[in-house]
Amino acid sequence: MSEDPTPPVDPEPAPAPAVPRAPRRRVRTIVLSIVTGAAALALAVAGIAALAPAGGPTSSSTSRAGAGPSGPASPSASPSPGASAGAATSPDPAAVLGGLLAAGAEASSDPSTGTARVDDVATGALLAEIANDQQELAAFGWTRTGTPKIVSASVLSTDPAATPAQMVVRACIDSSGVTTYDSEGAPLPSDPTVVPRSLSDFTLIDASGRWLVADRSYPDDPQC
Repeated sequence: MSEDPTPPVDPEPAPAPAVPRAPRRRVRTIVLSIVTGAAALALAVAGIAALAPAGGPTSSSTSRAGAGPSGPASPSASPSPGASAGAATSPDPAAVLGGLLAAGAEASSDPSTGTARVDDVATGALLAEIANDQQELAAFGWTRTGTPKIVSASVLSTDPAATPAQMVVRACIDSSGVTTYDSEGAPLPSDPTVVPRSLSDFTLIDASGRWLVADRSYPDDPQC
């Protein structure tokens, strides 16, 4: 018996099982939950934006500094240059130097007082110079009498914008009436090389509205 030439046919595969779908009611509930949550978030953001200042968050100090003319001035605002009382007032150089010379004469007449007599008219390097002179007089038991006189005075320069404000005054000082006495009360011989009249350059500074003499130097040609 001959074999059947027709090959056997495989049986048709069984269809894949169907995936169950979520009920329509459940899908609708999920969508509504998402929409509702998004709407709630949008309302929350809108509420925060309404409560925030229009210019964005600022600190209290920044708000005070940016206040208009009707608002209070910021306590941390820096004064403009030259706003101090002393910088707005120009001194009388001759009066300032005259006060210094008078106070210095009183101090040197009693060296034991130190710089107490000149503390209100001198400061800085000049005050230190006077203190050294007082100590020298006291150490030797010397005293000095007479007050130097101002022959002339002129302003060389001013700097009101400096801190502190200052000016430089050149003055011709006559010290011919000043005499130094030794511990026995005898006048010391004068130095022939010392010229009775000489020029000095004084630096005046503004100390909170009061002008003090802070330094003294000498020009190349001190003759006057």
